[in-house]
Amino acid sequence: SFFRVFFVFSANPMPGSSTRPSHCLGLPPELLRLIHSFSPSVSLSMVCRQWCYALHLKHIRCYRLPPAAQFPRFKRFKVESATFNCSSVTRAQMQTLCAECAQLGPHLQKLDLGFAGCEFGNEIAETVGRTSWIQLTSLSINLSSTNLSEMGAQLLATLGQLPQLRSLSLKLSSNHIGPQGAASLASLQECSALRSLSLDLAANTVGSEGVRALAHLPPGITSLSLNLLYNMVGNDAVEVLCAALARHSHLTSLVLNLANNGLTAPSALSLSQLRFAPALLSLSIDLSLNMLRDEGASALSALKQSSLLTELSLALGSAEIHCSGAKSLAELFESPTLTSLCVSLDGNRVGNEGVVSLSQFRPGPALRRASLGLYNTGVTDAALERLAPLLAHTQQSFNLAMDLEGNKLTGVGWTLLRMWERSGGVKFSSSWQLPTGCLSP
Repeated sequence: SFFRVFFVFSANPMPGSSTRPSHCLGLPPELLRLIHSFSPSVSLSMVCRQWCYALHLKHIRCYRLPPAAQFPRFKRFKVESATFNCSSVTRAQMQTLCAECAQLGPHLQKLDLGFAGCEFGNEIAETVGRTSWIQLTSLSINLSSTNLSEMGAQLLATLGQLPQLRSLSLKLSSNHIGPQGAASLASLQECSALRSLSLDLAANTVGSEGVRALAHLPPGITSLSLNLLYNMVGNDAVEVLCAALARHSHLTSLVLNLANNGLTAPSALSLSQLRFAPALLSLSIDLSLNMLRDEGASALSALKQSSLLTELSLALGSAEIHCSGAKSLAELFESPTLTSLCVSLDGNRVGNEGVVSLSQFRPGPALRRASLGLYNTGVTDAALERLAPLLAHTQQSFNLAMDLEGNKLTGVGWTLLRMWERSGGVKFSSSWQLPTGCLSP
């Protein structure tokens, strides 16, 4: 019998550089040990060397600018995906890199260009925008902290004209993009083939006007990630954006970061309207460092009424939520459709009563995984024994991860938590956090 094992390699095609595996596509250790037992075979070793070398040229990843002599060889081996993270290149080198990438041939389908930290973002955008990428199906460009302006955003918007592009990621954080630049990026809706779009506009000056422009999405898009952290966005703009998202007929996955915008409870009410989205299955919202208060938390609890939503993540750190808001959010656990739920209340003064309120719920029939972030929320040992109802549910129906670091817990409290952890079902982690992909199966 014959089988193949595929690896993804992290390699730098520079003279004298080494090629080494960086990820094994989730292969279990048992299988890796079985593969390792064949290593003494000289013939197999030679085959693997040739195979690794071929993969090295099929899927290239460079962390510095490769010499020009390498590109003809890449083209000869019909490169399918390429990643170039070149944050310290000159203008001439950047132009040469884009030109060489465009000449890699029709087999190149996925391209990732990283120029973060360069100071000539507009020139990069102009070069990328005028280069012919007609064969690409996936394109990712990192222009964070490159002094990119409104004009640069307008130049990048021309990427929407690529006929086969299905996935586009633009990392444009910490630049000078305002409402006009956001309006230019909104023209990406003209890309009829686009199915996945990621826009990172954190720490710009998009404002409410720019967000209203971004509400116009490509008609066929199924996955959207929009980072508007620290952009002076108002409640009215959030209402317009949510109304458009709730009407979108193909959107199944949404990641929305609205942290640190001075938003209040009306924005939470607008976001709760996403429960009516006709196709939405996975939703992640970051509203940290806003002034939601208990009224906003109560509004967000209405998301439990969604008839389709299976994965939900809410980051509500330092949002001035107290006991009453925590009690409202506990209703989310009773959703009949959610299989994964992540709620972070880090930095809110929830207190003992809030934690007890969170424990007084009946988990929905579909719930399998849940996470609660309660870092620095004023919890003491007195609340731990009252968590018993919650722990009883977890041992019967779903797995729960909790973070109680940063609270006034003594050795007695932590001993009790570890005892519950050993009983199964509950995981208390001192390094618990809310990662982007925490809802992935």
